[in-house]
Amino acid sequence: MRVPLSWLREFVQIDMPVEELAHLLNMGGLGVEDIRREDDEVALVLEVTSNRGDCLSIVGVAREVAALTGQSMLHPAAAPSSEGNGSDVSGRASVEICEPDLCPRYVARIVEDVRVAASPGWMQKRLVSGGIRPINNIVDATNYVLLEMGQPLHAFDFAALTDAAIVVRRAAAGESVITIDGLDRPLTDEMLVIADAERPVAIAGVMGGLETEVMEGTNTVLIEAAHFNPISVRRTRTALGMSTEASYRFERWIDPAGCLRAADRAVELMAKTAGGTILRGAIDKYPIKTAPTKVALRPAQVKRHLGIEVAPDDVQKMLRRLEFTVTVEDDIVCEVPTFRNDITREADLIEEIARLYGYDNIPVTLPSGVSPQAGEDDIKRLERRAKSVLMRCGLQEVWTFSLTRPEMIAKANMADGMEPLRLRNPLTEDYTVLRTSMLPSILEALSNNVRVGNHDVHVFESGKVYVPIANAQLPDEKRAFAIAMMGTNRSCAWGTAKDASGADFFVMKGVMDHLLRDFGVVAETISWQPLTDGGVFHPGRAATVVVADVQIAALGEVHPHVADEFGLPEKAYLAELDFDALARLARPERRYASLPRFPASNRDIAMIISQDVPAASVEKTIRARGGDLVVGVVLFDVYTGKGIDDDKRSLAFSIRFRSPERTLTDDEVDASLAGIKAALRKELGAILREG
Repeated sequence: MRVPLSWLREFVQIDMPVEELAHLLNMGGLGVEDIRREDDEVALVLEVTSNRGDCLSIVGVAREVAALTGQSMLHPAAAPSSEGNGSDVSGRASVEICEPDLCPRYVARIVEDVRVAASPGWMQKRLVSGGIRPINNIVDATNYVLLEMGQPLHAFDFAALTDAAIVVRRAAAGESVITIDGLDRPLTDEMLVIADAERPVAIAGVMGGLETEVMEGTNTVLIEAAHFNPISVRRTRTALGMSTEASYRFERWIDPAGCLRAADRAVELMAKTAGGTILRGAIDKYPIKTAPTKVALRPAQVKRHLGIEVAPDDVQKMLRRLEFTVTVEDDIVCEVPTFRNDITREADLIEEIARLYGYDNIPVTLPSGVSPQAGEDDIKRLERRAKSVLMRCGLQEVWTFSLTRPEMIAKANMADGMEPLRLRNPLTEDYTVLRTSMLPSILEALSNNVRVGNHDVHVFESGKVYVPIANAQLPDEKRAFAIAMMGTNRSCAWGTAKDASGADFFVMKGVMDHLLRDFGVVAETISWQPLTDGGVFHPGRAATVVVADVQIAALGEVHPHVADEFGLPEKAYLAELDFDALARLARPERRYASLPRFPASNRDIAMIISQDVPAASVEKTIRARGGDLVVGVVLFDVYTGKGIDDDKRSLAFSIRFRSPERTLTDDEVDASLAGIKAALRKELGAILREG
């Protein structure tokens, strides 16, 4: 917004250099983007924040300057002639407000016998310096008031209004209006319009209509000064793809108490520049009155928030400089004028005090004590630790969007009937819902790599998933990790055979084992359970990880159908980890022990066992029966085929025995091993292979 200094000086005294004034406004919250000097005029170009619609006018800026400098300002007042000397306006026109929630106030005034022509040079100069193109003396008068007082006005050719009626209503289905820019605008029933007795003649708060535009032959004009709902105006102009000086101000709040003053000022200027007779009075419909807001301020809170001592008397003086009505009860109570709709709570008043006191005058101090929020929280530390573990395993971190589309979820065969949370206004069709799993996104990352010729991808991602909850409005927000492997891991050591570094189920299991071990999860509490109906996973080639009866992860080979959907030419492997669950189970403190003082004894056992018995169950039985003497169990061979029934398989384990107190004798080791064999036979039906 441009503010010519010559115009500003009509309302407030300015003795300081323009650069000093710019600094004062900057520190007071009105950003000065530029100082422009054109001919003999100097203008400030201001950036006004969206909550300060009251500053989108010369008067509003003058009020700020007066408050910041402690001066009084001169308010514009309409001349007595603006009261009118013609016939009474109430008998000449009618105003009906059908939507008072969208238009709480509408003021109409009429000037007849006007002569439409070019406006005088002084007015044209003012408009140009304010950034508006002069049109004619009637329209220029409304724009002059717009810049001066911040109230958008519109002038209708009174003769073009059917039955001299103004009706503020919603548009009907199928209606349209040709606006003054010559475009035919289709309307919806969500849009507020100004209509006469037959048709819409303007889009409320946005732009007037061509059929009632003031032209050279116009004799009588009706001036509109209204307050429209900011949200309604924004939605309308957004739907129509347009923005005007009027809509820009209505969206940021127009003072409903100023409508009549602005209309009076406009008819005064029209009578001065276009002649004519002002009809007596105004049609002022005000169905929903806006009352000033009362906000209480506790003086002690000023010091608590600002860190400085401000005397209560000085607080009251500052607030009165803002044109607030101040009374003192138990607290300081402010009646906030309707032009300041941004002041609603105590903190807002304290911010105003800080502005007027001067941010430059508040001493710079370092915070004392220790903030309870300082540093990195536990979950972030664990998350960083998990990333470090996965990177040491040769994985690279990737980032994908937390938004996806339902088709992507279905493509990954993960649509479970629960509707994901959908965005009300998505920016693109590709991102319409919050993801319920990270696997579709990381599958798409694999697919994107394949399309550019990279078939060797070993990556992970951390982020959040949003799991729908039945009969709940919002989903359960969880932290998760996803891992994807395909092809050869190029981070493996030089010279490693391709087959040795390729992705498979056991490589993925090893990564998961390494992560759980680093997080201090006790091995005996971990169980691996087959996953036969895994959606995205290949049936029979996937598993869930359960720790202390809590499922924390699922991993396995990608289902062939899903791999085809994503265009993956070779086997890929995925894992998804419930990181919140892992964090609750983690014992990440490292414990150190001295090196063993006594030697270990190794024994190998082989057995034939049912295919339905997981190797993890065998290992669990070995550890449980061997007790503290068993310090290591390794599965080193799995055999199926000749000599073994189809429903059986051969497993071979190496067991390490050691005592921390003495060297074990062969008899002690053999006795422990015998107990383990007996338990395997009894509990798991194993047939031990001897010799």
